[in-house]
Amino acid sequence: MKVLFLVDGKVGDKGGGGAFFRIYQNIPMLRKLGLEVEVSPSQPSKYYFPEWIPRNKLWGRFILCFYMFAKVANRFWACLRSLKYDLVFLYRDLLVGGNLPFLEFFLKKVLRKKIVFDFDDAVFTLSKSYCRKFRRIVAMSDGIIVGNNYLKEYASKYNRRVIVIPGTVDTSRYLLMKNIKRKEIIIGWIGLYSNFPYLEVMTDVLHNLCEKYPSLYIKVVSCNFHRLSLPGVRTIFKEWSFAEETKDVQTFDIGIMPLPNNEWTQGKCGGKLLVYLACGLATISSRVCSSTEIVQDGINGFLASTKAEWEEKLSHLIENKSLRESFGQTGRETVKERYSVEANAPKMKKFLQEIYRKSAD
Repeated sequence: MKVLFLVDGKVGDKGGGGAFFRIYQNIPMLRKLGLEVEVSPSQPSKYYFPEWIPRNKLWGRFILCFYMFAKVANRFWACLRSLKYDLVFLYRDLLVGGNLPFLEFFLKKVLRKKIVFDFDDAVFTLSKSYCRKFRRIVAMSDGIIVGNNYLKEYASKYNRRVIVIPGTVDTSRYLLMKNIKRKEIIIGWIGLYSNFPYLEVMTDVLHNLCEKYPSLYIKVVSCNFHRLSLPGVRTIFKEWSFAEETKDVQTFDIGIMPLPNNEWTQGKCGGKLLVYLACGLATISSRVCSSTEIVQDGINGFLASTKAEWEEKLSHLIENKSLRESFGQTGRETVKERYSVEANAPKMKKFLQEIYRKSAD
Protein backbone atom coordinates (compact mmCIF):
# COMPACT_ATOMS: atom_id res chain seq x y z
CA MET A 1 0.00 0.00 0.00
CA LYS A 2 1.29 3.43 -0.96
CA VAL A 3 0.59 6.34 1.39
CA LEU A 4 1.27 10.06 0.84
CA PHE A 5 1.66 12.10 4.04
CA LEU A 6 0.85 15.80 3.60
CA VAL A 7 2.30 17.69 6.55
CA ASP A 8 3.31 21.21 7.52
CA GLY A 9 7.00 21.87 7.89
CA LYS A 10 10.19 19.86 7.59
CA VAL A 11 12.15 18.07 10.30
CA GLY A 12 13.98 20.65 12.40
CA ASP A 13 11.68 23.58 11.57
CA LYS A 14 10.82 25.79 14.51
CA GLY A 15 7.14 25.26 15.19
CA GLY A 16 7.15 21.95 13.33
CA GLY A 17 7.15 19.82 16.45
CA GLY A 18 3.64 18.52 15.90
CA ALA A 19 4.48 16.87 12.59
CA PHE A 20 7.70 15.50 14.07
CA PHE A 21 5.94 13.77 16.97
CA ARG A 22 2.94 12.64 14.95
CA ILE A 23 4.49 11.70 11.59
CA TYR A 24 8.21 11.95 10.96
CA GLN A 25 9.37 9.70 13.80
CA ASN A 26 7.04 6.93 12.60
CA ILE A 27 8.10 6.98 8.94
CA PRO A 28 11.21 4.71 9.10
CA MET A 29 9.29 2.08 11.08
CA LEU A 30 6.29 2.23 8.72
CA ARG A 31 8.68 1.49 5.85
CA LYS A 32 10.16 -1.44 7.77
CA LEU A 33 6.63 -2.72 8.30
CA GLY A 34 6.09 -2.83 4.54
CA LEU A 35 4.30 0.40 3.64
CA GLU A 36 5.48 2.58 0.75
CA VAL A 37 5.33 6.07 2.20
CA GLU A 38 6.34 9.56 1.13
CA VAL A 39 6.18 12.75 3.16
CA SER A 40 5.33 15.98 1.35
CA PRO A 41 5.87 19.04 3.59
CA SER A 42 4.30 22.40 2.83
CA GLN A 43 6.89 24.79 1.40
CA PRO A 44 6.71 27.48 2.58
CA SER A 45 5.08 26.43 5.85
CA LYS A 46 1.39 27.29 5.97
CA TYR A 47 2.05 29.23 9.20
CA TYR A 48 5.05 31.18 7.92
CA PHE A 49 4.87 34.85 7.02
CA PRO A 50 8.05 36.97 7.34
CA GLU A 51 7.80 39.25 10.38
CA TRP A 52 9.61 42.07 8.59
CA ILE A 53 6.77 42.58 6.10
CA PRO A 54 4.76 45.74 6.92
CA ARG A 55 1.12 44.67 6.69
CA ASN A 56 -0.15 48.24 6.65
CA LYS A 57 1.57 49.06 3.34
CA LEU A 58 0.49 48.11 -0.15
CA TRP A 59 3.77 46.48 -1.14
CA GLY A 60 3.74 44.48 2.09
CA ARG A 61 0.27 43.16 1.34
CA PHE A 62 1.42 42.25 -2.15
CA ILE A 63 4.26 40.13 -0.70
CA LEU A 64 1.84 38.47 1.72
CA CYS A 65 -0.45 37.61 -1.21
CA PHE A 66 2.54 36.11 -3.01
CA TYR A 67 3.34 33.90 -0.01
CA MET A 68 -0.29 32.79 0.19
CA PHE A 69 -0.35 31.97 -3.50
CA ALA A 70 2.86 29.95 -3.15
CA LYS A 71 1.35 27.93 -0.31
CA VAL A 72 -1.84 27.19 -2.24
CA ALA A 73 0.14 26.22 -5.35
CA ASN A 74 2.42 23.91 -3.35
CA ARG A 75 -0.47 22.07 -1.70
CA PHE A 76 -2.50 21.92 -4.93
CA TRP A 77 0.43 20.25 -6.70
CA ALA A 78 0.75 17.81 -3.78
CA CYS A 79 -2.93 16.93 -4.19
CA LEU A 80 -2.37 16.15 -7.88
CA ARG A 81 0.60 13.95 -7.00
CA SER A 82 -1.66 11.94 -4.69
CA LEU A 83 -3.10 10.19 -7.76
CA LYS A 84 -0.12 7.82 -7.57
CA TYR A 85 -1.02 6.73 -4.03
CA ASP A 86 -3.64 4.48 -2.45
CA LEU A 87 -4.22 6.68 0.59
CA VAL A 88 -3.60 10.29 1.60
CA PHE A 89 -2.71 11.09 5.20
CA LEU A 90 -3.43 14.69 6.20
CA TYR A 91 -1.73 16.06 9.27
CA ARG A 92 -4.09 18.91 10.16
CA ASP A 93 -5.71 21.01 7.44
CA LEU A 94 -3.79 21.84 4.28
CA LEU A 95 -4.09 25.62 4.56
CA VAL A 96 -4.32 27.76 7.67
CA GLY A 97 -7.52 29.75 8.22
CA GLY A 98 -10.33 30.12 5.74
CA ASN A 99 -13.93 28.98 5.99
CA LEU A 100 -13.98 26.22 3.37
CA PRO A 101 -11.73 23.16 3.05
CA PHE A 102 -11.53 23.50 -0.73
CA LEU A 103 -8.28 21.55 -1.15
CA GLU A 104 -9.51 18.73 1.08
CA PHE A 105 -12.79 18.73 -0.89
CA PHE A 106 -10.78 18.58 -4.13
CA LEU A 107 -8.86 15.56 -2.83
CA LYS A 108 -11.95 13.69 -1.69
CA LYS A 109 -14.68 14.59 -4.17
CA VAL A 110 -12.78 15.35 -7.38
CA LEU A 111 -9.72 13.11 -7.15
CA ARG A 112 -11.70 10.53 -5.10
CA LYS A 113 -8.83 9.79 -2.75
CA LYS A 114 -9.14 7.91 0.51
CA ILE A 115 -8.22 10.28 3.34
CA VAL A 116 -7.02 9.76 6.90
CA PHE A 117 -7.04 12.99 8.90
CA ASP A 118 -4.80 13.44 11.95
CA PHE A 119 -4.90 16.28 14.48
CA ASP A 120 -3.43 16.87 17.93
CA ASP A 121 -4.81 20.23 19.06
CA ALA A 122 -8.28 21.50 19.94
CA VAL A 123 -8.31 23.78 16.90
CA PHE A 124 -12.10 23.51 16.78
CA THR A 125 -12.17 25.93 19.72
CA LEU A 126 -10.46 28.77 17.80
CA SER A 127 -13.41 30.39 16.00
CA LYS A 128 -16.88 29.49 14.71
CA SER A 129 -15.86 29.77 11.06
CA TYR A 130 -12.74 27.66 11.52
CA CYS A 131 -14.74 25.15 13.54
CA ARG A 132 -17.15 24.72 10.61
CA LYS A 133 -14.25 24.14 8.22
CA PHE A 134 -12.62 21.68 10.59
CA ARG A 135 -15.88 19.82 11.18
CA ARG A 136 -16.31 19.35 7.42
CA ILE A 137 -12.84 17.86 7.08
CA VAL A 138 -13.50 15.43 9.93
CA ALA A 139 -16.85 14.41 8.41
CA MET A 140 -15.54 13.85 4.87
CA SER A 141 -12.47 11.83 5.91
CA ASP A 142 -12.44 8.04 5.74
CA GLY A 143 -10.69 7.76 9.10
CA ILE A 144 -9.49 10.00 11.94
CA ILE A 145 -6.42 9.72 14.15
CA VAL A 146 -6.21 11.93 17.24
CA GLY A 147 -3.71 12.43 20.03
CA ASN A 148 -5.89 12.00 23.12
CA ASN A 149 -9.35 11.01 24.35
CA TYR A 150 -10.64 14.60 24.55
CA LEU A 151 -10.03 15.02 20.83
CA LYS A 152 -11.55 11.61 20.14
CA GLU A 153 -14.76 12.65 21.91
CA TYR A 154 -15.06 15.63 19.56
CA ALA A 155 -14.17 13.76 16.35
CA SER A 156 -16.55 10.90 17.13
CA LYS A 157 -19.50 13.27 16.78
CA TYR A 158 -18.83 13.57 13.04
CA ASN A 159 -17.00 10.38 12.09
CA ARG A 160 -17.38 6.75 13.21
CA ARG A 161 -13.81 5.68 12.41
CA VAL A 162 -11.73 7.41 15.08
CA ILE A 163 -8.67 6.03 16.87
CA VAL A 164 -6.34 7.48 19.49
CA ILE A 165 -2.63 7.20 18.71
CA PRO A 166 -0.68 9.37 21.15
CA GLY A 167 2.44 11.34 20.37
CA THR A 168 5.43 9.24 19.41
CA VAL A 169 8.95 9.46 20.80
CA ASP A 170 11.96 7.86 19.16
CA THR A 171 13.81 6.42 22.14
CA SER A 172 16.95 6.02 20.05
CA ARG A 173 17.04 9.82 19.63
CA TYR A 174 15.88 10.84 23.11
CA LEU A 175 18.36 8.97 25.28
CA LEU A 176 18.67 8.70 29.04
CA MET A 177 20.23 11.71 30.68
CA LYS A 178 23.89 11.37 31.53
CA ASN A 179 24.95 11.34 35.19
CA ILE A 180 26.39 14.85 35.45
CA LYS A 181 28.07 15.73 38.74
CA ARG A 182 27.36 19.34 39.66
CA LYS A 183 26.12 21.41 42.56
CA GLU A 184 23.41 23.19 40.59
CA ILE A 185 19.87 21.86 40.22
CA ILE A 186 18.24 22.74 36.91
CA ILE A 187 14.50 22.89 36.33
CA GLY A 188 13.94 22.90 32.58
CA TRP A 189 11.23 23.94 30.15
CA ILE A 190 11.31 23.51 26.37
CA GLY A 191 8.76 24.84 23.91
CA LEU A 192 7.57 27.50 21.50
CA TYR A 193 7.79 31.16 22.47
CA SER A 194 4.05 31.42 21.86
CA ASN A 195 3.65 29.24 24.96
CA PHE A 196 5.70 31.53 27.22
CA PRO A 197 2.51 32.69 29.04
CA TYR A 198 2.12 29.15 30.42
CA LEU A 199 5.60 29.39 31.94
CA GLU A 200 5.15 32.96 33.17
CA VAL A 201 2.22 31.85 35.34
CA MET A 202 4.84 29.97 37.36
CA THR A 203 6.91 33.10 38.11
CA ASP A 204 5.95 33.35 41.79
CA VAL A 205 6.59 29.65 42.41
CA LEU A 206 9.96 29.71 40.64
CA HIS A 207 10.95 32.95 42.38
CA ASN A 208 10.19 31.43 45.79
CA LEU A 209 12.16 28.30 44.95
CA CYS A 210 15.17 30.32 43.73
CA GLU A 211 15.21 32.18 47.05
CA LYS A 212 14.89 28.94 49.00
CA TYR A 213 17.54 27.03 47.03
CA PRO A 214 20.61 29.14 46.05
CA SER A 215 21.88 26.43 43.68
CA LEU A 216 18.64 26.31 41.67
CA TYR A 217 18.43 27.57 38.07
CA ILE A 218 15.61 27.60 35.55
CA LYS A 219 16.68 26.69 32.01
CA VAL A 220 14.47 27.69 29.06
CA VAL A 221 15.12 26.15 25.66
CA SER A 222 13.23 28.14 23.03
CA CYS A 223 13.71 31.34 21.00
CA ASN A 224 12.66 35.01 21.04
CA PHE A 225 13.56 35.29 24.71
CA HIS A 226 12.84 39.02 24.77
CA ARG A 227 9.16 38.01 24.91
CA LEU A 228 9.61 36.11 28.19
CA SER A 229 9.33 37.79 31.58
CA LEU A 230 10.40 35.86 34.71
CA PRO A 231 11.39 38.56 37.24
CA GLY A 232 13.36 37.35 40.23
CA VAL A 233 14.10 33.96 38.65
CA ARG A 234 17.67 32.77 37.98
CA THR A 235 17.34 31.83 34.34
CA ILE A 236 19.53 30.19 31.72
CA PHE A 237 18.45 30.75 28.10
CA LYS A 238 19.37 28.35 25.32
CA GLU A 239 18.34 28.78 21.69
CA TRP A 240 16.49 25.70 20.47
CA SER A 241 17.97 23.67 17.66
CA PHE A 242 16.94 20.28 16.35
CA ALA A 243 20.51 18.98 16.47
CA GLU A 244 21.06 19.91 20.13
CA GLU A 245 17.56 19.33 21.51
CA THR A 246 18.34 16.01 23.21
CA LYS A 247 21.58 17.29 24.75
CA ASP A 248 19.76 20.36 26.08
CA VAL A 249 17.01 18.30 27.71
CA GLN A 250 19.62 15.97 29.22
CA THR A 251 21.02 18.95 31.16
CA PHE A 252 17.73 19.24 33.08
CA ASP A 253 17.23 17.59 36.46
CA ILE A 254 13.48 18.23 36.46
CA GLY A 255 11.21 18.89 33.47
CA ILE A 256 8.05 20.96 33.91
CA MET A 257 4.92 21.42 31.82
CA PRO A 258 2.58 23.99 33.42
CA LEU A 259 -0.74 24.57 31.64
CA PRO A 260 -4.04 26.28 32.46
CA ASN A 261 -7.18 24.15 32.41
CA ASN A 262 -9.33 25.25 29.46
CA GLU A 263 -10.79 23.92 26.21
CA TRP A 264 -7.64 24.63 24.22
CA THR A 265 -5.20 22.96 26.61
CA GLN A 266 -7.45 19.90 26.99
CA GLY A 267 -6.43 19.11 23.41
CA LYS A 268 -2.70 19.22 24.19
CA CYS A 269 -0.98 15.87 23.72
CA GLY A 270 2.02 16.24 26.01
CA GLY A 271 4.89 16.27 23.50
CA LYS A 272 7.40 17.98 25.80
CA LEU A 273 6.34 15.74 28.68
CA LEU A 274 7.12 12.64 26.60
CA VAL A 275 10.55 14.05 25.72
CA TYR A 276 11.30 14.64 29.41
CA LEU A 277 10.25 11.09 30.31
CA ALA A 278 12.19 9.54 27.42
CA CYS A 279 15.34 11.29 28.64
CA GLY A 280 14.82 9.90 32.13
CA LEU A 281 13.87 13.17 33.83
CA ALA A 282 11.70 13.62 36.88
CA THR A 283 8.67 15.58 35.67
CA ILE A 284 5.86 17.71 37.01
CA SER A 285 2.88 18.68 34.89
CA SER A 286 -0.42 20.42 35.40
CA ARG A 287 -3.31 18.06 35.99
CA VAL A 288 -4.90 18.66 32.57
CA CYS A 289 -5.06 17.15 29.06
CA SER A 290 -2.90 14.16 28.19
CA SER A 291 -0.80 14.66 31.32
CA THR A 292 -3.34 12.67 33.29
CA GLU A 293 -3.10 9.85 30.73
CA ILE A 294 0.72 9.86 30.67
CA VAL A 295 1.64 10.52 34.31
CA GLN A 296 0.66 8.36 37.25
CA ASP A 297 1.00 10.81 40.11
CA GLY A 298 3.76 9.73 42.47
CA ILE A 299 4.85 6.77 40.32
CA ASN A 300 6.46 8.10 37.13
CA GLY A 301 6.11 11.82 37.89
CA PHE A 302 4.02 14.39 39.70
CA LEU A 303 0.78 16.15 38.76
CA ALA A 304 -0.12 19.51 40.28
CA SER A 305 -3.22 21.72 40.24
CA THR A 306 -2.39 24.71 42.46
CA LYS A 307 0.67 26.91 42.91
CA ALA A 308 1.07 25.58 46.45
CA GLU A 309 1.07 22.03 45.13
CA TRP A 310 3.62 22.96 42.44
CA GLU A 311 5.94 24.51 45.01
CA GLU A 312 5.60 21.61 47.44
CA LYS A 313 6.27 18.91 44.84
CA LEU A 314 9.11 20.78 43.16
CA SER A 315 10.74 21.23 46.58
CA HIS A 316 10.37 17.52 47.22
CA LEU A 317 12.17 16.69 43.97
CA ILE A 318 14.89 19.31 44.46
CA GLU A 319 15.74 17.81 47.86
CA ASN A 320 15.44 14.14 46.88
CA LYS A 321 17.84 12.91 44.20
CA SER A 322 16.81 9.27 44.63
CA LEU A 323 13.17 10.17 43.92
CA ARG A 324 14.22 12.04 40.78
CA GLU A 325 16.12 8.97 39.60
CA SER A 326 13.20 6.66 40.40
CA PHE A 327 10.74 8.82 38.47
CA GLY A 328 13.19 9.04 35.58
CA GLN A 329 13.59 5.26 35.29
CA THR A 330 9.85 4.59 35.55
CA GLY A 331 9.05 7.39 33.10
CA ARG A 332 11.46 6.01 30.52
CA GLU A 333 9.72 2.62 30.77
CA THR A 334 6.33 4.31 30.34
CA VAL A 335 7.50 5.86 27.07
CA LYS A 336 8.98 2.62 25.76
CA GLU A 337 5.80 0.67 26.50
CA ARG A 338 3.14 3.16 25.30
CA TYR A 339 4.64 6.08 23.38
CA SER A 340 7.64 4.76 21.45
CA VAL A 341 7.92 4.26 17.70
CA GLU A 342 7.82 0.51 18.31
CA ALA A 343 4.50 0.88 20.16
CA ASN A 344 2.75 3.37 17.87
CA ALA A 345 3.89 2.72 14.29
CA PRO A 346 2.25 -0.75 14.12
CA LYS A 347 -1.03 0.78 15.35
CA MET A 348 -0.83 3.40 12.62
CA LYS A 349 -0.09 0.82 9.93
CA LYS A 350 -2.99 -1.38 11.04
CA PHE A 351 -5.45 1.53 11.02
CA LEU A 352 -4.33 2.76 7.60
CA GLN A 353 -4.76 -0.71 6.16
CA GLU A 354 -8.22 -1.04 7.72
CA ILE A 355 -9.33 2.27 6.22
CA TYR A 356 -7.98 1.33 2.82
CA ARG A 357 -9.71 -2.05 2.82
CA LYS A 358 -13.05 -0.77 4.13
CA SER A 359 -13.07 2.11 1.65
CA ALA A 360 -12.26 -0.31 -1.17
CA ASP A 361 -15.20 -2.60 -0.31
